[in-house]
Amino acid sequence: MIKTDAKKRSKRLRKKLYVDEFKVMGFEVDLTFVDSTTEESMDAFFDDFLTNVIDANQLVFGGGGTKEGFSGFVVPAKRYASSSEDHRKLLDGWFDQQKLVVNHSVGDLIDANFEL
Repeated sequence: MIKTDAKKRSKRLRKKLYVDEFKVMGFEVDLTFVDSTTEESMDAFFDDFLTNVIDANQLVFGGGGTKEGFSGFVVPAKRYASSSEDHRKLLDGWFDQQKLVVNHSVGDLIDANFEL
């Protein structure tokens, strides 16, 4: 008898476990800010980031940081939806245009439920 790694699971179980066609992909972001960052400029940056980038594109961002920089994870707001390369490019381009950001990285797409 040959054993395989593939498991037969019902659609209901695959959905509950967020696997196969229900896998949710997301990506990490890391930023470093300029040294002269003020609290007011940080507030304006995050208001713009969360309103005009994250919310406007139906994404969710979770993370945190300090005055020096922050890191977090981005996934779609819609259940069972996955981030795409377009989402990654959107954030990468937006960070490139920000004067407060000295350095940034946008990670590869990874399984949000099992690879963190």
